[in-house]
Amino acid sequence: MKIALVQPFVKFNHPDENLASAQKLIESLEDKDIDLIVLPEMFATGTCSEPKRIVPAAKQAFDFMQFTASKHNCALCGSVAVEENSKYFNRLYFITPDADIFHYDKHHLFSFAGENENFTAGKERVIVTWRGWKLLLQVCYDLRFPIFSRNHIVHKNITPNGDNPAVLQEAEYDAAIYVASWPDSRIIVWDTLLKARAIENQCYTIGVNMAGNNSSEEKMLNYNGHSAVINYRGEIVTTCNTEGKEDMRIAELNIEKLYGFRAKFPTLPDGD
Repeated sequence: MKIALVQPFVKFNHPDENLASAQKLIESLEDKDIDLIVLPEMFATGTCSEPKRIVPAAKQAFDFMQFTASKHNCALCGSVAVEENSKYFNRLYFITPDADIFHYDKHHLFSFAGENENFTAGKERVIVTWRGWKLLLQVCYDLRFPIFSRNHIVHKNITPNGDNPAVLQEAEYDAAIYVASWPDSRIIVWDTLLKARAIENQCYTIGVNMAGNNSSEEKMLNYNGHSAVINYRGEIVTTCNTEGKEDMRIAELNIEKLYGFRAKFPTLPDGD
């Protein structure tokens, strides 16, 4: 599966400019056989602890995602602030070119910045199946909590001929997607935990962060990117610009190598 990491420069509550920035990066794709495009958390508006200020852009961002997925014949995912039944959610959409829509509502709300005061936490994990891959959807602060993202074996001892039962033991997911607004002051945590989650869950991790300076009139935050794909060994497959500039990179994930590694070094069946 080919994945495009889109790391745009995001200005606070300027959806027209932010969507234009994202579109420019996406249109620069030379490889047209992309399966999935990943955008950051709140890619249309930037983050804010007062959702009323940014939810008006939700439909514009959603329409952009639907149009782009259809145009490029790939899935698109990114986070948007939405209002539903008088509640606000930090919602990660996963939209396919056939207009199938999945979503995950951020479970771990960032209380340090007051996100928990106005947003409602999602209750369930969401795993999407797309073009033969099982993908766990996560948002930003979720990365710090390993139990919530723990990969488990769902089918044991499944073999066609009675050989090593580890060969076809099936895990819940193959890759975890983390979309984020992760500031440069804590970027070493981002880099470290993307690798940790990949290693402990024997999966790929796909982390997409924003770039630039994002002022919400509450405070100024700097984002220096560091979007990356990490493989099941904890090795970097690709990484975007790490100096706060917009960027776009393509990574190819190999499911045969992933399954082969799990079969040779089966740690998931021994998990707690």
